[in-house]
Amino acid sequence: MKSLYILFVFSLFSLIAISQAKEIPKGGKSDILIKQEFVESVITYSSSGQTKYSYLYDTTGNIIITLSEKLQNGQWSNNNRYSYAYDSNGNQLTYFFEIWKNGQWLNVNRNSSTYDTIGNELTNLGELWQNGQWLNDSRTTNIYDLSGNQITYLYEEWVNGQWVNSSKGFYTYDSLGNLLTYYWEEWVNGQWVISEDTMREIFTYDSNGNLLTFLTEIRSNGQWVKSNRDTYTNDSKGNRLTFLYEIWENPQWVKTNHGTFTYDSSGNRLSSLYEIWGNVQWVNALHDTYTYNIKGNEVSYISEEWENGQWINSERRISTSNSDGNILSILFESWISGKWENTDEFLNFQDSKHHWFSYSNIYKLDVTYQESNDVKEEKNNITFSLNCSPNPATDFIEISNIETLHANTFQVKALHATSLQENIILYNTLGEIMKTLKLDDNQTISIDISSLPKGLYFVRAGDKAGKFVKI
Repeated sequence: MKSLYILFVFSLFSLIAISQAKEIPKGGKSDILIKQEFVESVITYSSSGQTKYSYLYDTTGNIIITLSEKLQNGQWSNNNRYSYAYDSNGNQLTYFFEIWKNGQWLNVNRNSSTYDTIGNELTNLGELWQNGQWLNDSRTTNIYDLSGNQITYLYEEWVNGQWVNSSKGFYTYDSLGNLLTYYWEEWVNGQWVISEDTMREIFTYDSNGNLLTFLTEIRSNGQWVKSNRDTYTNDSKGNRLTFLYEIWENPQWVKTNHGTFTYDSSGNRLSSLYEIWGNVQWVNALHDTYTYNIKGNEVSYISEEWENGQWINSERRISTSNSDGNILSILFESWISGKWENTDEFLNFQDSKHHWFSYSNIYKLDVTYQESNDVKEEKNNITFSLNCSPNPATDFIEISNIETLHANTFQVKALHATSLQENIILYNTLGEIMKTLKLDDNQTISIDISSLPKGLYFVRAGDKAGKFVKI
């Protein structure tokens, strides 16, 4: 029964966690002050060892590199990495996944997406790296209504050199954009069918858009048959107060589980009480309690199980945060044989920039953040038009689209130093000048970056600029 509650809560949480907001620094016509505070690294602890995740960002806060390293013999060793690229609107265009093997990075898979003008994903192409080349694997095509609501998706697989239908889904909405129904079909023997045991989901809402009911039906003998439903109540702020889970035992609904929730004045959940139906009355099952600091960050969560007429410790989560509200650490433990012991679990957190970070099968994580960067520039119509390739790079980059400059066209202020030159200037995210190269009549210039630390870098030449990642 406990697993049922965990699955239910996790499913709802996942729907929230997949959305991601980004704050983009804005500049005026005079001085620009760029401030960034993003997750720099996360070290996770599990029963199998420690893993470190390091993150690199572009200037708008998009993650462009995620590097995973394992702790082996006291040293961090490469494990795998993801590389991301985005369009000018922040939509993710591609991601590459690589693993470290025998001293080199090996391609595994990549995904590429296209979008409409309002940022809805139209297509997603999955490819696998085999025998030294990228091969098609899967493809998803999405269709939206005029309000931007997704109404269908088509999922195809690459088989014997051609795309073959696999499944497609259908969505309907009310006039406010709330999802009303969802179901899917499968491609079987050359035609679309609703297979046995396929689910259809039906939702209802109150006037404020809060979910009231969630009905699941199962396909049986060619027709939709009721299976289970959730019924919710909410307060005036939209906080969920109760839920009731029932299963259909023809010809009636039968109660099984019930939940009750309380909140503080800021909307933080204080307690959750889960009960099961014992034929004639509700019987205690689980009780969760939450505490927060003055900034509203979670400090602790403890779950108890009802056994033999009393509450018994079950599991707990302890968190710490910095003064900006960013999570610094999370520890997960279970009550075993009368004491708290580390237990591998799914842990996640959100930073102050609204990035979500999720990790599975760990009992602890520690987070470090990039210091706020103060890079001041006197803007003079600077554009990111310099081409830096390859990007990411390890040893050398080539800068193209350069024009010889014979006038002082821009000024970079970094760490109280001013540079006015007919040069190419390379500097890091702190504004520190790393290299200065004299411009000549060439349209392309090569720069040795082998000695630079890993990270994001910028280059400037007159009113042109570029950026690249050293890996």
